[in-house]
Amino acid sequence: MALFERPEVVILKESSDAKEYLEKLLDLQNEVQKDTPLYKKIEKEIAVVKAGIAGEDRIMFELKNSGMNLVVLHDICLVDPEGNTAQIDFIVLTPYVNVFIECKNLFGDIEINAKGDFIRTFSYNGHRFKEGIYNPLTQNERHMLVYKNCRAANKSKLARWGFELYFHRYNKSLVVLANPKSLINDRFAPRELDGKVIRADQLINTLRQMKSDVKSKKKELLDFGNSILEMNRADRTDYLAKFVELKSAVENEPANQAAEEKTKTVYQDEPVDNAAEYCGPDSEAADFKVSDFKASVAEDAGVADCIPQKPGSEAGQSPVVEGKVTEDIGKEEDEVRICPRCGNRLVMRTAKRGSYQGNHFWGCSGYPKCRYIENLPSGQNEG
Repeated sequence: MALFERPEVVILKESSDAKEYLEKLLDLQNEVQKDTPLYKKIEKEIAVVKAGIAGEDRIMFELKNSGMNLVVLHDICLVDPEGNTAQIDFIVLTPYVNVFIECKNLFGDIEINAKGDFIRTFSYNGHRFKEGIYNPLTQNERHMLVYKNCRAANKSKLARWGFELYFHRYNKSLVVLANPKSLINDRFAPRELDGKVIRADQLINTLRQMKSDVKSKKKELLDFGNSILEMNRADRTDYLAKFVELKSAVENEPANQAAEEKTKTVYQDEPVDNAAEYCGPDSEAADFKVSDFKASVAEDAGVADCIPQKPGSEAGQSPVVEGKVTEDIGKEEDEVRICPRCGNRLVMRTAKRGSYQGNHFWGCSGYPKCRYIENLPSGQNEG
């Protein structure tokens, strides 16, 4: 029987390092004392990894049952000659184009506004939350750039020119939302984003509609897929080492204040991809409460108890914001207000100094990046 005599999906790489990483995290969690900052950091990472694995499994299911001639590579790590790295969720080779897929297992609905901003909205326990998220298409474009650099590295000057000129004709970027309950509102999205963000159940139809002026033969797809597999880097960073280092610091120097502060503040400035994906009742890893979300918002804003504050920091013309998370978020528990400037949540705060000392006001939880404030109506600060 000839190769690909009928439509067939060939999975050249199906395993994911995320599953091995999850096993290591679970083992490490058993060695850490509960209700400690380190334990909570590991617990959050476990939830994020589980959500990511569940989302990628849904996409793999769709691809395997596509009824198309496809070559699929899952979880590919590339490093270009300049040392830039890319961890690509899926590279799918169709007879016409190569598709780079970024998987997002987000809880909630996604809106793309006229500026191309991604805004996530979700409800829980009667509360409605709205937040801006990092543009996943930008992330995927960077991955494709690393791939392009790897491919062009050994080409002649003329061949490299032609390759780069036609690169986007034969290589496409796609963001797939794996949560089947997520809705996408891209009505006002810029035209260049049209059709680039889809749900998992739209994946196969989208792949079928992607055409080009060149159709590769079935064996050519397989050969090209193997050439990509040869570029895959198995010696990727073991992120578990970050947790092992913290665990060692806490165990060996329990009375060392510096080690304790390191445990409390690590990662506060590091973006975590899909950091909020686990916080929904439908997620396998969910254990979500409104109080947990409040603490998360406060931590992101840099006002939680466990994050050191810079003394004397000022917010431009607005009152100086100090105090604990319970003071910032505990008031008006049933009222959720959204910052009109950046989409983050507004929290109730109290001015600690200056002519406004003692007055309450609404301030953006994205402070100090966003300094939006709303004064309370006249009379509400009296008494």
